[in-house]
Amino acid sequence: MTTRVLAAAGDRFFPLEFQRRVTRDRLGIDIDQVPGGHLVALSRPVDLVNGLIEYLP
Repeated sequence: MTTRVLAAAGDRFFPLEFQRRVTRDRLGIDIDQVPGGHLVALSRPVDLVNGLIEYLP
């Protein structure tokens, strides 16, 4: 199974560049992003689900 990271572009608690740096440093991969903030599941659920659906084989 491949590890993937999906991050909200407007997250002010964990800014996108912070998430990108940690993901590269620890996993050696880049992140995928969706619009939204820290609580993306509440503010942009459709965008989150569409991002996750792209991961399906």
